[in-house]
Amino acid sequence: VALQNAQSILLARQRAEEELQRAKIALEEKMQELAQQREWFQTTLSSIGDAVIVADEQGNVTFLNPVAEKLTGWRSGEASGQPMKKIFNIINEKTREPAVNPVAKVLREGIIVGLANHTALVSKDGVEISIEDSAAPIKDANGTIFGVVMVFHDVTERRRAEEAQLRLAAIVESSDDGIIGKTLSGIVTSWNQGAQRIFGYSAEEMIGQSITKIIPVERHAEEDFILGQLARGIRVEHYETVRVTKNGQRVHVSLTSSPIRDSAGEIIGASKIVRDIDAHKQAQETLRENEARLRAIFSQAAVGMAVADLDGRFLELNEKFQQILGYSAAELQHMTAADITHPDDLPPTRINMQRLLAGEIADYAHEKRYLRKDGAVMWSLTTVTLLKDAQSQPRRFIGIIEDITQRKQAETERARLAHVLEKSLNEIYIFDSDTLCFEYVNQGALLNLGYSLKDMRSMTPLHIKPAFTESSFREMIRPLLQGQLEKLMFHTIHRRFDQTDYPVEVHLQLVTHAERRVFVAVILDISERRQAEEERKRLLESERRARAEAERTNDLKDEFLANLSHELRTPLSAILGWSQVLRLRSAEDADLREGLDAIERNARMQTQLIEDLLDMNRITSGKVRLDIQPVEPMTFIEAALETVRPAANAKGIRLEKLLDPAAGPITGDPHRLQQVIWNLLTNAIKFTSKGGKVQIVLERVNSHIEIHVADTGIGIEPEFLAHVFERFRQADASTTRKYGGLGLGLSIVKHLVELHGGVVRVKSPGKDQGTIFTVHLPLTVIHHKPSNEERLHPKSPKAMALDFRAANLSGVKVLVVDDEADARELMKRVLMTCHAEVLTAGSAAEALRLVESERPQVLVSDIGMPEMDGYELLKHVRALGPERGGKIPAIALTAFARSEDRTRALRAGFLIHVSKPVEPSELIATIASVTGRTDVAE
Repeated sequence: VALQNAQSILLARQRAEEELQRAKIALEEKMQELAQQREWFQTTLSSIGDAVIVADEQGNVTFLNPVAEKLTGWRSGEASGQPMKKIFNIINEKTREPAVNPVAKVLREGIIVGLANHTALVSKDGVEISIEDSAAPIKDANGTIFGVVMVFHDVTERRRAEEAQLRLAAIVESSDDGIIGKTLSGIVTSWNQGAQRIFGYSAEEMIGQSITKIIPVERHAEEDFILGQLARGIRVEHYETVRVTKNGQRVHVSLTSSPIRDSAGEIIGASKIVRDIDAHKQAQETLRENEARLRAIFSQAAVGMAVADLDGRFLELNEKFQQILGYSAAELQHMTAADITHPDDLPPTRINMQRLLAGEIADYAHEKRYLRKDGAVMWSLTTVTLLKDAQSQPRRFIGIIEDITQRKQAETERARLAHVLEKSLNEIYIFDSDTLCFEYVNQGALLNLGYSLKDMRSMTPLHIKPAFTESSFREMIRPLLQGQLEKLMFHTIHRRFDQTDYPVEVHLQLVTHAERRVFVAVILDISERRQAEEERKRLLESERRARAEAERTNDLKDEFLANLSHELRTPLSAILGWSQVLRLRSAEDADLREGLDAIERNARMQTQLIEDLLDMNRITSGKVRLDIQPVEPMTFIEAALETVRPAANAKGIRLEKLLDPAAGPITGDPHRLQQVIWNLLTNAIKFTSKGGKVQIVLERVNSHIEIHVADTGIGIEPEFLAHVFERFRQADASTTRKYGGLGLGLSIVKHLVELHGGVVRVKSPGKDQGTIFTVHLPLTVIHHKPSNEERLHPKSPKAMALDFRAANLSGVKVLVVDDEADARELMKRVLMTCHAEVLTAGSAAEALRLVESERPQVLVSDIGMPEMDGYELLKHVRALGPERGGKIPAIALTAFARSEDRTRALRAGFLIHVSKPVEPSELIATIASVTGRTDVAE
């Protein structure tokens, strides 16, 4: 039995060990499975995107996955065993108070718990993160809680996006602008309150509808264009157009449409901002109307108005401003306010401008003087305002000028008159029309009468006029008081303080002043005046006789010079003309040609002497007038050089020129300037020996040009340099002098240069060391012309640069009238050489018969002829009428060569005045001009 029991025990033990071994194996398998599950869970928890924290039943942390480590800032190992609220530190984002920890609630209630809204996790390093989470209990098979798992994630960006979306939605809804969403086919997807306000449709009425519902039919193409641009990703900005409201009214709007893209970048729709610009358009229209109104006020204002930049340059000016100052707008826009301000008024003007710019004053007004274009000074009440931009920065000056010249003149005149009244030696009184008491007595009256001012205050005119009683005096002034007379003049006696009397002439006038009537009396001591009048009469008569004698002498001088000119020019015309004709026919005979050259050269010298005499007479009588125009200096210098070249060649003198083409232009009379240079060159050639050199230099120096004429001639003695430009003065005035001339040329040069606003100077080292004349001419000249100057009239056409024998006047019938046979024959020969048909007449009577019988095409007539002069001839020709040849073109060819002769000829009806001696080529050109021939040169 014991053995059986032992065997049973052994068998049971063996079974128990086997069972234990199987249990051990099963446990090991279970542990391995649990380890695999743990590994799987840890790998899973580590790889998920949410943060996971596991706590035990005491609420202490046992595990953090990597996301939880990143968000909390704790490593899983260092956080293990730590209280959950230390590792998972959460606060309310709004109140900044600690939030309820969900782990404690899960352990307490055994339910799944989520975080409240606006919860933020504060990491170990203090960074706040918006989170959402849920915590769940971990239970065993019996349902016993032995831990908590908490899952949470970072919602910071989502919260920001939601807040941004809410803000955007609020902005969209609160915007005054309409904000509309639509598809690319034009279907409305969103419609804010602004759109409802503009168009009258609610969101319910428009969402799902076509946007064309608010587009006028004629503007549907605009929407197609906009949708096309949006489909291509192009933003359409500030597109101004018209749309239709719910009640059918049209409204001006500005559209900005932008494409809307999905996350893949594909365009899925469009957002449109609509701005109501009706008020803006109305404001623009109002602004345009206001601008037009202001522009009209600006242009039509009775005062001068101008807009200038901060440097004072004029930008805009009205017509009145231009009228006041005499400048055109184009001229003023190249000027500044300082350019037209009187120099004495510049300092206070600059001070006021500086105060404006500094913001010390908003505007200012003061009286100042301007300089008009014509040189006159005008007074103005000037008001200047500074215009600023939207940033309060200075932009423009606006000036208003009111012409107060007359007022200032009146004030000056009043002050002058007051001074005159007070200082006048004549007696001047003002006395009351009723009481006759003196109210004003000037110093002249006090001095003449010997009374003090205090005495006179208590006196009346009766106290100093012993010839009158009060009744007789009042009777005399009654017509003035009744308006029957404006003023009264009478003679009487004044009695001084010392009781002496003297005769006076009284001028009395009634004046209303400040609603009072007073008498103004001006008293003249006629005893002295009568003596002075007698003396003045005697002096006037003497002066009249002297003036008449001077005028008669001057007229005799002018008449003598005119007759001298006529008598010299007439033979010179024949001499010069025939010398040219003969020279052309005697080209092979050198001696004859040399002789003819000498004849012509000397005849021209005589002609120039005559011109110099007449020019000097014009200068001394103030009758020279310049034909002012822009001119390049090189033109008149070259012309003068060509004129003197034959004379220089004849003496073997070398002419050199150094001309700067950039010197100029200047303003002047080209004919007179050529005369200046010709005189200087002729003078240089005249006083330079054979084989010498004459040089002319043109250069620009600052604001003027300089023309130097230098020669290697005889020079000028130092003691004579100061007299070079005096009339009739010559360095050698003896009867044995080597050089001829009247001594007028350089005097004429000086006067003509000064008329151009320039100066001429001369330098010479001394005898036989040459001379340099220098002419200074300003680049711009304003020449004020005296009213008594004589106007230069058109002369004959410039002589053509051709051999007159080659000219062709065939078919032209010319009537030549001259009482000098030589002159007639010369003109006939010249014109026949040019194939013209020539008729000649030795008297005006013969010419009249030929005009009517032969019907010539042009009349060339002398002026000074016996019995009937050229003026009378032309008068009789014009009286014939057109049907009898009375409209024939007429040329005056005369030895009367003064400007007044030219004027008289043109006024008499001659087309052109040509002075003798005349160049054949000039005569031909003149005839061709008046007959309309353009084919003169063959």
